[in-house]
Amino acid sequence: MSRSADQSIDVSDVDMLRDGGTILFRLSGCEDDGAYRLETPFAGEPRILSRNGTKLQSGEIVERRVVHHLEQWLEPQLSPGVVHAPAELDRIPVWKNLPEHLVAIAPVQRIRAVVDYLAACSADG
Repeated sequence: MSRSADQSIDVSDVDMLRDGGTILFRLSGCEDDGAYRLETPFAGEPRILSRNGTKLQSGEIVERRVVHHLEQWLEPQLSPGVVHAPAELDRIPVWKNLPEHLVAIAPVQRIRAVVDYLAACSADG
């Protein structure tokens, strides 16, 4: 994907494993650079976020900063032309033969899912 328009934050290498929802991504251009992994919900709750192979504690300051960095990156990605595409992807149970406009937005949808999950955990306590 691309860098945030007003930041040097970059999110790349976004992928979802076939284990039911583990999301991988790389964050760069900030103090929390690294390779991240949010475990599948099938591994139990709370889902574990790790950076460079090290598990982060839920609610840890690094986790909150990661949410902030990802939110900054997401904002310019969700231009008016694509703002509804992540929700469209949410309604599709199996992602096979997606239209090109949805394939392009898949990494954004996955990062939005990471942000939504981590923000909800922070709100819960």
